[in-house]
Amino acid sequence: MANIIPNSQPLVKNLFGSPSSVDEGDKIDSLCDQLQVEENTQLAVRNAQKEIHEKRLEELRKQQEYLKETNWKYKPADSLIGL
Repeated sequence: MANIIPNSQPLVKNLFGSPSSVDEGDKIDSLCDQLQVEENTQLAVRNAQKEIHEKRLEELRKQQEYLKETNWKYKPADSLIGL
């Protein structure tokens, strides 16, 4: 996983430096905002993928149940090919 704060020196300088270092604080705020947006996006994608996967599984379960219910209508494949 990538380091959350690529260079911690500006952060340390901002925390313990003079209040006039507003530019570095703005950069850190911007970086934090970007990381938050990225994290929220990844979470949304994971949730969407999970929902899609669950829908696929439910559809496969329905198909499996249908095949079980209608299996009596068909001859076994082994008897059709002479085994």
